[in-house]
Amino acid sequence: MILDFTTRSLLRLLAYYVVLVAGTFVLAQHSSVVRDAVSFEVPVGVTPRQLRQSVEIGAVAEERATVAATTALAMLGALKKTTKPAR
Repeated sequence: MILDFTTRSLLRLLAYYVVLVAGTFVLAQHSSVVRDAVSFEVPVGVTPRQLRQSVEIGAVAEERATVAATTALAMLGALKKTTKPAR
């Protein structure tokens, strides 16, 4: 079966996304830094309606943005240290 360029690109993009999500789940189980970056704690006493409103507004995302950015930068630094420069 021969696929056209667009279909191959979309399938490749889907495969990358699946690997990214699966890798995040695996890393979250083994690394507290990644777990903190991809999850958030629900404060005690918050109703589902209040939680939905805060997520829609983005208040929770703003609080976690610093941790997520730090984790992303740390992961980027780790990748740079493990890769060899091209000659």
